[in-house]
Amino acid sequence: MIPFFRFLLLVGLVNALIATFLVCRLPQAHAPMLAGLLVRAVVYVGASTVAGIAGTWWYWHRPASPFHTNAPISFKLFALTSGAGWVWIPAVWVFAGQTSSLAAAGLACLGAALLALGLHKVAPAAVWGMRETARWPVTEEAGLFTASLYTPEQQYEGYLIAALLYLGGLSIFLHENLMAALPLAFSVFVFVWALPVVARRTSQNAESERWASFRFARISVFAVLVTVLALRLDVARRNGAGAGAVMASAANGAAGRDAKAKDKQAKNTFALDGYESIVLWPEPPKKEIVAPHSLLPQDPHLTKPLVIRFNGAYWYFQAPADKPGPHAHVERGSPLAANIHSVTYIPLTMEAHQELASPLKLNCCRAMTVQIENRDNRPGALNVAVLVKDTSLHKKGELYLGQQPVVSSEPGHFATKTAAVTETLRFEIPAKATISKFDEITVVMMSDMSRLDKGARVAVDQFELEPR
Repeated sequence: MIPFFRFLLLVGLVNALIATFLVCRLPQAHAPMLAGLLVRAVVYVGASTVAGIAGTWWYWHRPASPFHTNAPISFKLFALTSGAGWVWIPAVWVFAGQTSSLAAAGLACLGAALLALGLHKVAPAAVWGMRETARWPVTEEAGLFTASLYTPEQQYEGYLIAALLYLGGLSIFLHENLMAALPLAFSVFVFVWALPVVARRTSQNAESERWASFRFARISVFAVLVTVLALRLDVARRNGAGAGAVMASAANGAAGRDAKAKDKQAKNTFALDGYESIVLWPEPPKKEIVAPHSLLPQDPHLTKPLVIRFNGAYWYFQAPADKPGPHAHVERGSPLAANIHSVTYIPLTMEAHQELASPLKLNCCRAMTVQIENRDNRPGALNVAVLVKDTSLHKKGELYLGQQPVVSSEPGHFATKTAAVTETLRFEIPAKATISKFDEITVVMMSDMSRLDKGARVAVDQFELEPR
């Protein structure tokens, strides 16, 4: 009975994690409404909880299940109590994608503690396999030192908790957020699991189910609010990563290329058997498209679509840097064939930069379409974000246009590619914003957690500006 009870808890956790992985996605809008985030949080928490309950229900009611005919507690009571732990998984998942390892680990530990404490109150001692406080019955007939001859049962929980804590600490040090949350949560659960059994509720009466229902409702509301907070912070982080993406001005770009050319001939700085950063230029180089004089700021209107072939550079670098370093390795090639990856646990940032020879007014066009080629055969979601910049305003001259998913990399459309797949992504351009013109375009490749250590095999083909 004890192993099967633990098996059900593990099944519920795995199903809740799978549902969160499949459902939990950030909104595409860079400024989503609070109501929209609340709806998303409710859906994510509900999907995680329903998946956990559905998985345990199937194993609970199988004919081979020991709980099919002789369950120690009712399934409703088990589901309500366990659900109080599963509702935290979406928030943990969202926080794990950020730089805040402690937030993800803290919520995971909170969920594990609530799950274990709830089960302590409703599950009978036979299910837990706990040792009662009184281990050695003392009778009048027993000798004076009889109890001292009792050999206590060997316990291994302490060793397991210590190992899990060390593993969680190492994961935090390596910035593996989700990997830190899991062992720390398990250590908290094992600790509470090993507590001596105290007075508990009667598991089969209606009072216990009402208590579990109210407890589940209170915890679920709080978990939804925390998930909303996590989503807002992650959207802000995504927008900050996009809006704060490095976009070199024309003068700085020219100086940077001269410095990189010298570094290529003289020296390169390595980081753990790799380059500190990489700049990849297309080959063969293409002639830069110069905007016609009619498109200069004094004439903001387009009469027909303007096509700009991409001839800029691809940048690969890692935090805390926000651009390739002074000793970046410069190479020519295509990202469709390049195998660029991180040799550390720090995520790799990939950006494509296109400079315009002449600035264009922002209200000259209503939208920008970006044509890309995707030859990436690694599963996992991949989004493309676009920014435009007025380099004369430096950091204040950036405008984030949002992000779009690369459909051919989505789970439902993914397939092994023998040739590059061409996709066109459209981004709306507001008529009024904090900048009035732009002379640079940046494309940021935004990967999910499973792809953060590798550069995407995605190339930018061209931009097309639609007249307003």
